[in-house]
Parts: sequence; C-alpha cells; structure tokens
Amino acid sequence: MKPVVWSISRAQVLLALLLLLSVSLVACGDNTATPVPASTTAPAATLAATTAATSTAGTTTAATTAASTTAASATSGPITVTDGTKTTITIDKPATRVICVIWECYDVLLELGVTPVGVFQGYVDNAIGYLVKPEYFGKDLANIGRVGGETTQSPNLEDIAKLKPDLVLGSTAAAINGREGLKNIAPIYALTQNTPGTYDNMFTNLRDIGKLTGREAQAEAAIKRFQDKLTAYKAKSPKTTKVLVLCYYYSPPGICVMNTNLAVGAVMKEVTAYPWDLPAGVQAATQFSLEKMLEINPDVIFVGQNYQLNPDGTTSLAKGELETRDKLKSDPFWSQIAAVKNGKVFELERWEVTGATLALGKLLDDVMTKTYPDVFPQALP
Repeated sequence: MKPVVWSISRAQVLLALLLLLSVSLVACGDNTATPVPASTTAPAATLAATTAATSTAGTTTAATTAASTTAASATSGPITVTDGTKTTITIDKPATRVICVIWECYDVLLELGVTPVGVFQGYVDNAIGYLVKPEYFGKDLANIGRVGGETTQSPNLEDIAKLKPDLVLGSTAAAINGREGLKNIAPIYALTQNTPGTYDNMFTNLRDIGKLTGREAQAEAAIKRFQDKLTAYKAKSPKTTKVLVLCYYYSPPGICVMNTNLAVGAVMKEVTAYPWDLPAGVQAATQFSLEKMLEINPDVIFVGQNYQLNPDGTTSLAKGELETRDKLKSDPFWSQIAAVKNGKVFELERWEVTGATLALGKLLDDVMTKTYPDVFPQALP
C-alpha cells in the first residue's frame, strides 16, 4: 500500500497561522475577572433543578451544593416557602429582623447563626437555656426585645409591631391567631410539627427558615451535624438498657413521658431500649401512670426541670418544682423503679429534652454517656 501524501497549499498554511495567532492573543489577554451582576431572576430550568435538589436534600454533597446555590440567589428575588399550616409565605428578600415566639425556633436560629430581635417574655422569665445561657443568646439578651402575651399561642401583637420585624416565627396556633393582625407588619411562619414517630419536621423547619433568612448552607450543615452524631451513636450503641425521658417532674396520675410519638422519643428509640409507645396519633406527653412505669421498669431516667430567672440574674428551680419532685419521690411506686433504686435518675434542664437538632444533639450526648459509659466515656463529636 502506498503512503498517503497530504498536499497543503500555501494559502492553507497562511490561514492556519492566522487562526493560531488569534487564539494566542485571546489567551494572553487580561486575566482580571470582570464582575458579573447578580441575576435578579434565576433561569427557570436552573431554579427548578435547585429547588428539586433542595427538597430531597438529605445530607448528600449534591444537596448541600443545591442549598448553597439557592441561598446565594435568594437575595435577588422573592423567597417562598410553605409553613406548618400549609400557608404560602413569601418575602422579597432574606429576613434580617426575626421574632421568635415558640420554643423550637430558638434552636433553629442558633443553628443558623441568627440573633432574634424579639423573644417571648415568658421564656425569659422561665430561664429557658436558649435565652439565658451566655453560650447561646444569653450574652445578647439585654439587647433583644420582649414579646408579651399570656401564652405563646397568643403573643402580644403590639409588642411585635414595635420591634418592626420582617419575619415572625411561631406555633400553628400563634399563626392562626395572629396572621390577620400581622398582615401589614410581617408574615408569620408556623413551624411544622412532627408526624408521630418521626423527627423530620426539625429538618423541614431548618430548611425553610434557612431559606427565609438566606442561610440555607448553615441549615444543611446543622442537619448533617445532627445526622452524623445520631448515626455514630447508633452504630456503637448496645441498645440493651431501658431508658426513660421525662419532660419534667409531674405529680400523679399522669407522668410527662416523652413517648415515641414525639421527636425526642423517636430519636431515643433509635439508640436505646425505649419501650414508651402510644397508639399512632396520640402525642400527649402525660399518658403513663406510675404503675405503668413500674411495670416497664426503666434502668435509667432523665428528667427535664423547669427553672426561673431571679431578679439578680441567677437561675433556680421554678416555683413548686422542688415540692413536686419531693412528692414524687415519696410515692411508693416511684421508689420501686430500678432507675430510682440504683441512683440512675439524672436531671437536665427542660429545654434539653424538648428542643430540635441542637438540644437533641446535647440530649444524645448526655443519655449515651450516662447510659453506656463503658462504650461512650465521652460525647461523640
């Protein structure tokens, strides 16, 4: 076979040299990036893909990237989420003046790195750890406004208006009761409550409030941090010891048990022997008698306690807490429980046993190190 001989004209050589020269000139041009203005409206395809990735995020790298993308673009257009009452909440830009009038949202705001401009006065009076501890909002409490009201279900709307919020976080009842009165002030987002036997609502609230405040990356990081901790404890836990978490000391006939229909109980069931089940749909915490508790006979008990803020700034057990505790200790059924007889009753602050990812992470550390000290001599990261 004869070799192929390519015939190239002088004109073709000249054209090739000109093309090579033009490429070299472009490559050697100014390397300084020209700032690109932020888009005010995300392209439809990109926005749809980002929203879809965020809604199924979990803790994957793709989900974190999607969340970061959405957070970066949130400042350039309206932000919309659906709250716990299935109401659509829309704001023009990330909220910077947030009022929180329900327990769980302090947990969320701490995870996101957001300091509220207003908090519920009753929670300050009750020395809720989120608000009075210096490692949380305590160091800023003097500069945070107060919202009065008989209960968190009906916060004082005038107090809210004076603080000029651009977002209010509350319970379902607070949203239903206050939405009309706040319509010309700020939208109120109702936190999603858990479906019995699950705790995914914590992630929903983190993602929604993260989106509303332009902190979606922080929300995903908090979710991953909690899930990693839970997974690590599950992998090593013997799950042989019967544990009971009480939300606080409570006089008979009803004892405030964090049962498995509640988020705390659902988490505890994944890492310990936690036989505190109720029928599906029943979420009330005061459903167990002392007789029933003795029948199950837990090995370790954790009790959340109510505190109060004193005039001098110190905290102490809430009025009547010691009396209630002493009354319970004198009950013959209580004294026969294994955990009580063996000195395995540990007292915690109530917010630690009724919170979201931050509090539940702390509860996991306390429960696992005290229940299985040989396996977990210290808390996992």
